[in-house]
Amino acid sequence: MKSIHGVDVILDSTTQRAWYHGDADAAWSFPKPWKGSTWGCKVHTLLCRWSELPIMFLVTPANRHDSPLAIPLLSLAVVCFGFPIAIVRADAAYFSYPLLNYIHTVLQAGFVIDYNLRKQGKKALATLPFIRQWRFHLKFRTVIERHFAWAKRYFGLEAARWKGLTAAYQHTALVYRVILGVALTAHRYQRPELAGSRLRVLAIHMPA
Repeated sequence: MKSIHGVDVILDSTTQRAWYHGDADAAWSFPKPWKGSTWGCKVHTLLCRWSELPIMFLVTPANRHDSPLAIPLLSLAVVCFGFPIAIVRADAAYFSYPLLNYIHTVLQAGFVIDYNLRKQGKKALATLPFIRQWRFHLKFRTVIERHFAWAKRYFGLEAARWKGLTAAYQHTALVYRVILGVALTAHRYQRPELAGSRLRVLAIHMPA
C-alpha cells in the first residue's frame, strides 16, 4: 500500500484478553496502576507513523517483555517490504542496548526511545529546554495508542472467542487485514481522511 511509507515507525504492544480462563497459551500481564493485570496474549505491533497503519505484528503470552520482540519486528519489515526505516519511536520498555545498537548499526537509523533515569539509580537533572524538546519528539508515539484504541473499539481486536496462540494470531491478522482494507478502499476513492473509519468508508458504496 503506497500510503505506508515505513520511514518513521513506532513500536508498542497491547494486551488481548483471552476468552477461556483455562487457555494454556495465555498468561497474566504485568500489572499497571490504572488497569491491573490482563489474562491473555500481547500483540506487539510495528506501526507506520504517517499512515497510522500496522506494518508487522507478533503475538505472545501477555507476560512477555516488549524489548526482545523489537528486533524481529523491524527485521521482518525490512526483509519483507524493504522499508527504508529512518527513525524508530518507542516507550521506555524498549530501551535496551542491543536494540539501540541494532537500530544504529544495522538499520543506520535514528531513534526516539524514552529513558527513565530513576530506574537506573541516577538523579541527573534535565534542563527545561531539553525537557520541552524531548516531550515534543515523544508526543508522536501516541499515534500507536490511538491505533490500539480504534482496533479494539471499532474492529474487535479483543472481542473474539478464541483459544490458543494460533487462534490469537489468526484473529489479529484478520483484524489488521480489515484495517488495511478500509484504508486501501479510502485511498482508492481518494478519501484518505476516511482511512480509519470503516462505517464512513462503507457509506461511500451506499446510494444517496
